[in-house]
Amino acid sequence: MWRINSERKKGLHFEEDPKFRDVSAGESYSKWHFITGVIPIVAVIVSLNFINWRKILSWTEEAVSASDETNYKLVISLLIAIALCCVLNLKRCRKLIFEAINDGSQSSLAAIMNTSCAVGFGNVVKTVTGFELLKTAVLSIPGNVLISETIAMNVLCGATGSASGGLTITLDALGKEYLARAAAQGISPEALHRIASVASGGLDTMPHNGAVITLLAVSNCTQKESFLDMFVTVGIIPLLASPILALIGGIIA
Repeated sequence: MWRINSERKKGLHFEEDPKFRDVSAGESYSKWHFITGVIPIVAVIVSLNFINWRKILSWTEEAVSASDETNYKLVISLLIAIALCCVLNLKRCRKLIFEAINDGSQSSLAAIMNTSCAVGFGNVVKTVTGFELLKTAVLSIPGNVLISETIAMNVLCGATGSASGGLTITLDALGKEYLARAAAQGISPEALHRIASVASGGLDTMPHNGAVITLLAVSNCTQKESFLDMFVTVGIIPLLASPILALIGGIIA
């Protein structure tokens, strides 16, 4: 609220999105009930958590590995939700389906490219010589393994500009060492995983973060206008919270 009030005093305010297209009075669409929007969302949750697709579709371990099963289930669940959207809004669907497909395809390209670039950048970071030096440095940090993990996670997520990318790289490269050290210090794997998840959401909020770039593109804002506010809320706050949680986790353990 302090930030909002300070910006208002400067005369800043929301502006209409230039991409926004108002529906003219001449166009008429059939009425719809909000339940038709809730059902597809519920269908995704039910499909992902309560339906055994491996048994229904007779997946063998050779055909679909356990690591790929979640990806397949996610695609199936989303396809079910899309089909339900079309069936439950059939009258509107006939008029809007092709427009929705076109708009959705165009909008998805930016998100796909930004995410792909972030993941690719992270894989490059993992292969350079400096990464080995960083790996050695963080593993040599004495004391609570949760503190070492927090530092490593923030540094690597900041380097890759991606929470998921940094999390994956860190756990792939250092997971076994951290797990062994945690066991020696009496710290549970659950605490190790939770601290890693929280810490990954700190320094990943860099200007080259795919989510930041996508958000700015969607909201028609620039880095200069918006990055400070984003970095405070989803950068600095998790950055301060993760070492505190690491200390608490070490004490409780």
